[in-house]
Amino acid sequence: MPSLSEGMSYPAVVGSEGQERARNFYGPSLERLLRLKKQFDPDNRFRAPYGLF
Repeated sequence: MPSLSEGMSYPAVVGSEGQERARNFYGPSLERLLRLKKQFDPDNRFRAPYGLF
C-alpha cells in the first residue's frame, strides 16, 4: 500500500524540536517562508512557540 504521507507533520505534534519541527511541517516551502518572514516581520513581532525561526 503506498504511503499517503510526504514526511511532513503538524507543527504542534510532539516529537520534533525547533527547526526540525518547522522543516517537517513546512517542507520545501520553509526557505521561502523564512525569507518572507525576515522581509515583513524583521522584529519578530508575530511569533508562536512552533512558528518560523
